[in-house]
Amino acid sequence: MEASALNHAARRGLLARKSPLLKLQGDEKLVAMVRAGNAGAFDTIVDRYQARLLGFCRQMIGSTEDAEDVLQEVFVNAYKAMMADNREINLRPWLYRIARNRSLNHLRKPRAVAQESMD
Repeated sequence: MEASALNHAARRGLLARKSPLLKLQGDEKLVAMVRAGNAGAFDTIVDRYQARLLGFCRQMIGSTEDAEDVLQEVFVNAYKAMMADNREINLRPWLYRIARNRSLNHLRKPRAVAQESMD
């Protein structure tokens, strides 16, 4: 690959996305890389925290399926918030706070009650 193609791939995050070196980065550095447009850095954050946050949400909600849905919302909201401003983030407690709030919102939602048949 010639130099200009490498530069283009690096700018688009294609090289960094597959780099195993991302796993060695600290949370602060990963957040900075996400804000700089590196999608691979966010994938690394998801890989790092997904199992723990799923267990946390499942413990709060009681249902694996609902916890998976909530966890998806957690990561979507986290990504949007990271991109929205440049405030310093202490990633681990921040993600758990989002997970807690999303889980509580899920528990507050009214449930559809199954209606019995009048046959």
